[in-house]
Amino acid sequence: MPADPRTYITVHDGMPENPKIEELSDRSFRVLFRLWCWCSRNLSDGVVTDAVWRKHTTPKVAAELTDGPHGPLAERVQGGYYMHDYLEHQRSRAEVDALREKRSRAGSMGGRAKAERVASATAGATANVKQARSKPVAESDTETEPSPTGEGTSEAAPSDTPRPDVEALCDLLADLIEANGVKRPTVTQRWRDAARLLMDRDEYTAEQVEWIARWATSHEFWRANILSMPTLREKFGQLKLQATAGRSTAGRRSPGEEAAATLALGEQMQAEFNARQIGA
Repeated sequence: MPADPRTYITVHDGMPENPKIEELSDRSFRVLFRLWCWCSRNLSDGVVTDAVWRKHTTPKVAAELTDGPHGPLAERVQGGYYMHDYLEHQRSRAEVDALREKRSRAGSMGGRAKAERVASATAGATANVKQARSKPVAESDTETEPSPTGEGTSEAAPSDTPRPDVEALCDLLADLIEANGVKRPTVTQRWRDAARLLMDRDEYTAEQVEWIARWATSHEFWRANILSMPTLREKFGQLKLQATAGRSTAGRRSPGEEAAATLALGEQMQAEFNARQIGA
């Protein structure tokens, strides 16, 4: 699912008790919100044109908004009306344009990084196969792999060798979080361990992890909660269930078929994301 391209207005929970707002009639209250939304949607920096003002107000509503007992909620300017203090609470056109540009760059970077990850993962898999063939049989219990459930064992210790696929996934998630307007998180060793374990221990492919990361950071609820790679891993099963809800469940697919289907869906989401950004 691509990032939601719509703009939003910000309203704090004490707004209805503001003296300026409490004095409004129900109709004026609705018109005020409609005009705020119009300004946000049209990136007008708080200015409502005369034509839009006349369309939505009546003389009584106009009087309540411009000449209330506790001060105006709209002020007359050349060619229309300015919604009082709009830019103190809402994003300006310049801020929205900058955010869209940042998201577009993050999407482009993700596409380029994906090609590099696939090449690196292929090379890494080949090296791992060669290493496994030459590895001697374990001579004691301490050399055996942890159980699938992790009961009575600790998770496998990280390798000292940097993993390009791990670094790429961590950088991608940091880019996606930053593109949502959050301060860019620091990629720590805990991030790298979580990304590595998602692939090595939980047996997800890099493409599946990327797909869920993109879905979660564009979801209305999860984008405010998935702010690190460890959290992504902790919630991965739940995220996967929600992300794939509604997809056809007829018949069972092999793990290879499931991975291919997930990768195809991820590529489709990336294409839709790029198309939205071009048209924004």
